[in-house]
Formats: sequence, C-alpha cells, structure tokens
Amino acid sequence: MTREKDLAKNTAILFIGSLCTKIAQFLLLPLYTGILTTAEYGSVELANTIVSLLLPLIGLQIEYGIFRFLIDVRNDKTKTNEMVSTAFFFMLFCDIICIIGFLCVSPFITYEFKWLVLITLIANSLSSFVLQTARGLGDNKSFAVSGFLSAVIAIIANIIFLVGLHFRAEGLLYGNIIGYLASVLYLFFKLGLFKKISTKYFNKKLLKRLLKYSVPVMLNSISWWIFSSSDRVIISWFLGLSATGILSIVYKFSSISIIVYNIFYMSLAESVALHVDDEDFPQFFHKAFTAISHLFTNANSLIIVAMPIVFSILVHSSYNEAFNLIPIAIIAAVLQVYVGLFSTIYTAKKQTSSIAVTSTIAAIVNIVIDLALVNFVGIYAAVISTVASYAVLAIYRYIHVNKKFIKVRIDKKMALNFTIAICICSGIYYIDNIYVKIINILLACCCAIYFNMNNMKFILNIVKEKTKKEKK
Repeated sequence: MTREKDLAKNTAILFIGSLCTKIAQFLLLPLYTGILTTAEYGSVELANTIVSLLLPLIGLQIEYGIFRFLIDVRNDKTKTNEMVSTAFFFMLFCDIICIIGFLCVSPFITYEFKWLVLITLIANSLSSFVLQTARGLGDNKSFAVSGFLSAVIAIIANIIFLVGLHFRAEGLLYGNIIGYLASVLYLFFKLGLFKKISTKYFNKKLLKRLLKYSVPVMLNSISWWIFSSSDRVIISWFLGLSATGILSIVYKFSSISIIVYNIFYMSLAESVALHVDDEDFPQFFHKAFTAISHLFTNANSLIIVAMPIVFSILVHSSYNEAFNLIPIAIIAAVLQVYVGLFSTIYTAKKQTSSIAVTSTIAAIVNIVIDLALVNFVGIYAAVISTVASYAVLAIYRYIHVNKKFIKVRIDKKMALNFTIAICICSGIYYIDNIYVKIINILLACCCAIYFNMNNMKFILNIVKEKTKKEKK
C-alpha cells in the first residue's frame, strides 16, 4: 500500500493547494462577465491562446525534461545541480532570443496586446520552469503553495485593475503576469535555486539528453494546442471575438473537473515514473486507472446536471449562448481524462515521441472537422471537433499502450453504464423544467455513489491503515 498512500498523500497536498483558488476564480466570473463585453473577454482569451501556442517553443519544453530526469537523481546533489543549471541557462537563452525576435517583428504586428503577450509569455515560461523543478525535486508542498500564492495574487490584481483602475481587458492580462512572477520569486528562494544554479554545472551532454526527451513533448504541446485552443482562433476568424468570448465561457465550465484532474494527473505521473518497473506495476496502475476514470466520469455527470442552476448565477445574461454548448464540451472533458491516464505510461517510459505522434493525429482530426463544420453549425463546430479529436486520441492510445507497454483492463459493462448515464444527463439538461432538473441531480448523485463504492472503500482503507499506524 506504500505506493497507494504516496499517491493519496501527494494528491491531497496538490488538491488543497489548488482547489480554493480555482473555486475563487469561478466565483469571480460574475465580475468578469458583468464588466467585460463578450468581445473584450474574447480578446483576453485570444491573447492567452496565443501565449499557449508560443509557450512550448520557448525553451522547447525543457522544463518537462527536468521534471522527469530529476525524479531519477533526487538524492544526488551534483547531478541535481547540473540538471537545474543546464535547463535554466538554456531557458534564459531562449527567452533572450524570443525578446530579440519580437523586437524585430513588432513593427509589423498590429495586435493591441502584443507587448502584454510577450511579457506574459516570458513570465509564464519562467514560472513553468520553477514549478516543474519543484515537482522533479519531490517538493509538492512548495509546488502547491506556489500555485495557491500565484492564483491569489492574480485574483487580487485582477479585481484592482478591473474595479479600481478600470483597465478592462488588459487588466486581466496584467493580473496574470503578476501572478506568474509571484510564483517565480517564491519558488526561486524556497527551493534555493540561487545555490543550485551556476555556470560551472552547465553540461552540454546533459542538455542533449534533456532536449531529446523534451522536443517531442514540445511537438505534443503544439498538437494539444491545435485541438484544445485552435478552436478559438478559428471561431474568432470566422465568427468574431464575441463568439470567442462565448466559447471561452463554455470551456471554463467544461474544464472544472480537468482542473481537479490535473492535480491527480501530476501525482499519478510521479508515482508511475517511480514504480513503472515494479513487478506488480500493472495491478497498481489498474487500480489507479479505474478509481480516477470512474471518479471523473461521475464528476462530469454531476457538473452537467448542476449547470442549469449554476450557470445563471455565475454568468451574465449576455453570455447565455454558451449554455447549450456546455454538455458537449463536458463529454470532451471525460475523454480527456482517459487520454491523460494513458499518457502517464508514455512519460514514465520516456516515450515522448509516441505522445507527439498520437497527439498530432488527433490535432489533424480536430482542425479538419472544425473547418469543415464552422460554416454549417457555427460555434458548435468547436465543441464537436474537440469531442471527436479526444475520442480518436483515447482509442488510439488505448490500443497503442496495450500493444507496446502494459495491458490496461477496462470494465466494459461499467463503461457502458457510464456512457448511458452521461447521455441521459445530457438529454435532460435541455428540458426546461425545474422539477425534472432536480430529479436529474438526485439521480446523478445516487449513480455517483453507487458506481464509486469500491473506489471510496479503496480510499477509506488507505486512511484507516494510516490512522492505525499513527496510533501505534
């Protein structure tokens, strides 16, 4: 049970550090949607989309190489310093090249937020580096605290800029920049990086190893951008910024469970990397896979049934068009959970090229469907193409992982039950009757409890065992 307890402990730390701030961000949606027009909110999301596209190119995602390789040398001070220093100086070099390149092309760019995009990009790249370093060193507490601190400061700054200084759209970008920088400063000193980073530790051979791992991750990230963010660019191009603002609200709600799932993913990815070569690893992974996939399928069903009540409270009426799109986007979020679970195997085996190949296939599916449908179904093309691409990716990775690495067992009967349940919840979602919606919520809660009885027992057994040992 050691691995299970480590997984539960790491997940709890990351969960506590992230949940409060994510809830606060959703509670502030009435403020954001009440002050900003759909076009203004769309322009902010477009800026964030541009940053998410360019970010993998800055440093070639070397920070993810740092996370994976530091796991293997945590107890070796010299090797740790070599990895941190090598990655840091490479990242710094890339940031400088980025700034120089931007200065050369900026006269030809007419986008109003171009300078804020550059600053956000640099701040985000540095924040990602220190966060992945903390994870690689196994300091999940500092990772969680940093995320909490960054989000709180960003939220406070957003309120000041929007309400106090009336900065409107650019105010949200200023807040994000300040939040990223807060994360960088905190972890830089908390991890003692000023002691670890030195030119004498820079290692060219190590850099080649890191890049061999991280470059496919970069290609994978770009592919992920294509089928998770390109929708907003396409919708903006064909339907305008107001439609982009609507779509951004849709993804805010569909990403609720993914925000929480990412915490589980980070913890599971570390556990899988540490124990992937254990003899009984397939049994451990099956337990974790089953528990997490069942939990988040049910969670997304609950989000669907609760949305008719929550949406009108959190979102201004000018964004009402987003309401009908949410169930489709949430189904995509369910599929994303399965995709992420399979990707932990690739990461542990250092098979990042496989991640890139599978993601590229899904990205092509996404963009083709999006472009084919946008003139016929409008904004619906974005969520439909996202569902299709995640479905293709989940099926492809399931087959590939089973063929190349380990046998992943899926309870087909349970999968069918989940599919029927989430389809029923989605169908009732569109019935405009408060009593039907209340019954839908009660049924979804009962199903969630029933389907997760074994998972709840699994978690309770871990807690009970820990309590007994503490009493001794």
